[in-house]
Amino acid sequence: MENERIAKKNIENMVNIILSLSVANDKRTEHYIYLYKTYWRYAPKWVLRNIISNKIVFIKIIIFENQKWQKIKMIFRGLFDGLRNKLGKIS
Repeated sequence: MENERIAKKNIENMVNIILSLSVANDKRTEHYIYLYKTYWRYAPKWVLRNIISNKIVFIKIIIFENQKWQKIKMIFRGLFDGLRNKLGKIS
């Protein structure tokens, strides 16, 4: 119970940091992948909701964004880096 509470607090802190910074889609994606892999045992509902939310954002990019191919490319780059545990500095 205590581990779950600490994990949820850590997730909240990491998400707030990721969202508060104006970071490229690739960095945001790779850090979300890290959070999913690290905390899925402690907060599976959050992980599932966030994955669904990110899919909706992806669809919005495909439909509405002007630079959609560049953004999609960066998202997949971040996905690939996140799966390989290659995390870059958030800047």
